[in-house]
Amino acid sequence: MALSDANKAKIRRHLGYSDVGADPHFRLESAMATLSAAGETEVVALLAEIAAIDSALVTARTTLRLEQVEDIKFSGGSGIAALRTDKSALVGELSSILGVPKAPTLNSSRSGPMQRG
Repeated sequence: MALSDANKAKIRRHLGYSDVGADPHFRLESAMATLSAAGETEVVALLAEIAAIDSALVTARTTLRLEQVEDIKFSGGSGIAALRTDKSALVGELSSILGVPKAPTLNSSRSGPMQRG
């Protein structure tokens, strides 16, 4: 059983690769095409965990409450940071399983790759 096109699109997005003209990312495309059945099971499980975190992030962002007016302070921000840390770790595992690094983002003011998705 091969990865579905939807799962491949999710992998590209989480690793920061364009879904347009995917062929230039031959290393990623090759890894997705030759993934073992056990590896595919792990990847699909990771994608489900990442989706759950994305959903939790949406909920967390919509439930932030204003705690303080001067020097504006919102409650719940530490939960969002923890979710982002967890997601970053899962995307790192995805990168490791596929043997493909996260793509660097050209429009980032930070040094190194920037995670999307």
